[in-house]
Amino acid sequence: MWSTGAVLFGHVMRLGGNLVLARMLMPEVFGVMAIVITIGVVVNLLSDIGLHQSIVRHPRGNERTFLDTIFSAQAIRGGGLFLCQLLLAAGLYFANRAGWIPSGSTYAFPELPFVLAVSAIGSVIHGFQSTKVHTAVRDLYLKRTVLLELFTQATTIACMLLFAWWTRSIWSVVLAMLVSTILQTILSHTWLPGPNNRFAWDKEVLREVVSYGKWLLVSSATGVIAMHADRLILAAYADARFLGLYSIALGLAGAVSMVFERLFGSVFLPAFAEVARTRPSELVPAYLRARKRIDPVLLLSSGLLFALGPLIIDVLYDERYQEAGEILSILALGLILYRFMLVQQIYFVVDRPQYHAVLNVLRLVASLTIIPAALAFGGLKWGLIAIALRELPTLPLVFWFNAKHGLNKFSLEMYMLLFWVLGFGLGLGIDELAQWVRA
Repeated sequence: MWSTGAVLFGHVMRLGGNLVLARMLMPEVFGVMAIVITIGVVVNLLSDIGLHQSIVRHPRGNERTFLDTIFSAQAIRGGGLFLCQLLLAAGLYFANRAGWIPSGSTYAFPELPFVLAVSAIGSVIHGFQSTKVHTAVRDLYLKRTVLLELFTQATTIACMLLFAWWTRSIWSVVLAMLVSTILQTILSHTWLPGPNNRFAWDKEVLREVVSYGKWLLVSSATGVIAMHADRLILAAYADARFLGLYSIALGLAGAVSMVFERLFGSVFLPAFAEVARTRPSELVPAYLRARKRIDPVLLLSSGLLFALGPLIIDVLYDERYQEAGEILSILALGLILYRFMLVQQIYFVVDRPQYHAVLNVLRLVASLTIIPAALAFGGLKWGLIAIALRELPTLPLVFWFNAKHGLNKFSLEMYMLLFWVLGFGLGLGIDELAQWVRA
């Protein structure tokens, strides 16, 4: 409840902030910031060796030496991420100066290299975040982490709106993001319970983390590019305005998946890990019970958003953003496939991180081939459809991996699809009612 409430309330705050920002800033700003955030996430996950997962799952995850060693590794990694982002910003700047980037693409936006360079400071700051955040998840002590997150988000949105009113530029978003990172890092040390971190270096701890994390590194490196390839590829095909509209639609379509992404990582991963440690025979029934609760919500939401995309954008945004309605409807199809992400938490707790790596390699290959091909032969609309359904090639492998651990139940997969039909029909009814009221 705390985890779900945090995501829902946080999304409402972000949506309210974006609606106000959309009236002060141009769509191009949302497109440029989408690329900056995407590059930051990609660089971050390209060096991910599973520090969070190691604390959550490892028997020594509450020991002081274990946590302090991970804190030290995390701080060093933050400095490395900062340097990588600076190099990318410099490369982008000189590529633009040399005329190597198409003038109509998002990458050619004049301020992009400078925004990327300043935003990189956040990686250094975030590297000093306390490991108390991870131990709270391990122990399912989420109340304070939720309150910390919500307070940080509220402060960030307030700063963003104030800076936007003052500057009317993209720098309002950049400065607010840095304020958010600073505040979150400070509060992670002062607000959450537990001993404070100090620098330590235990080679045995690092050896265990790296041994477990090597597959996660492969998985993260390929998975992050696969999952963010849509924005990186679209930025080369479309201008900053279209990418801004896409980002708006993606944020709305992702509202539901964000809830479940949070639940999967903060609730189901530690819960499944506890079941696997203490009652391994109950792991499969626990997974299937969770699916029976998750699938209806995801499928109903997908059908509703597919039917109501244009109406939602029409109600929330002005005429400059209306094209985002059709984009939202197409992206909503991706929620049909998102329900299969839950089983990947099971792969962690049964010590099969290689499954993640294999699936993410396939996602990467599919994203880098299917999306560009759809854009080249069918234009932006077909490209969007390819983005929404890019998880399809992974399903045969998911079912194969599941079969090895008795996780498949095909009757469940089939009858749950009726909830999508129900959601779509309900959405059509709401749309008709809205048209009648307007008439």
